[in-house]
Amino acid sequence: MQLSSSSFANGTTIPRRFTCDGEDRSPALGWTGAPAGTRSYVLLCDDPDAPAGIWHHWAAYDIAADCAELAEGAAQHAGKQGFKQATNDFRRPGYGGPNPPRRHGPHRHHFRLLALQIDHLPLGNDPSCQGVELEARKHLLAEAVSWEYMSDDGLRSCELWQLRKACGSSATQLIVMAPADDMRHADLSLLRQ
Repeated sequence: MQLSSSSFANGTTIPRRFTCDGEDRSPALGWTGAPAGTRSYVLLCDDPDAPAGIWHHWAAYDIAADCAELAEGAAQHAGKQGFKQATNDFRRPGYGGPNPPRRHGPHRHHFRLLALQIDHLPLGNDPSCQGVELEARKHLLAEAVSWEYMSDDGLRSCELWQLRKACGSSATQLIVMAPADDMRHADLSLLRQ
């Protein structure tokens, strides 16, 4: 089973509109290769690099077996699309985009799809993301993982690398105060000592 996103490539920086600093929209996710006997899906998003341990951003569950994708922003219309959402670690139901602490370094964000052998998870009202995953694993047929990165300071990884390359040995003293979208216009000569 494979999970992918048309909103960003696997292993790249998550665009701002899918983060707490942007529109906080859930990304488009699609999947193929579900095993025979799949009766529903669970989608999970978490950050294993959070300071206090795994941070749960999203759990969408009771996704119908005949569904093979969720469009961008689907979390905002879960009821119309026929799936449910758990309460995330921001203490609200639905999707909560990446928002790692400043100066904490790059954080990985895992998007995971679980194929289940049950139509509906037997959960009470307002389950947590962790509770959804624990119950889902009791009925698991297969799992697919897609991972992306987001830098804590809003810079895209490739742009930060270009700054380090341009600045040479002074990269350790580099302080950048501009968002990623502005870096392509920066005069790198001003950053050299």
